[in-house]
Amino acid sequence: MIEGVTLHHVILNEVKMEGYGDTKEAIYNTFLGIEQNESSEEVMWKDEFLDYIYYNRLSAEEIQKMARISSISNFKCNYKSCGR
Repeated sequence: MIEGVTLHHVILNEVKMEGYGDTKEAIYNTFLGIEQNESSEEVMWKDEFLDYIYYNRLSAEEIQKMARISSISNFKCNYKSCGR
């Protein structure tokens, strides 16, 4: 633990987290110009896109809660997929 650093976590069930990860990967691949099986437009019409939106909403709510109780100098949202 680093003094003055507090970690907060947003936890989703495994299925929603997988949907979030698949969508995020497709979006990043589009930005980076990496060829993929589906276009980013196709991905945005899949049910998994809702998992991506849901995770980002929960993250924004957590950041808002933190901002109410303390001064935030910076934050980082990090997704790490288990077993990928």
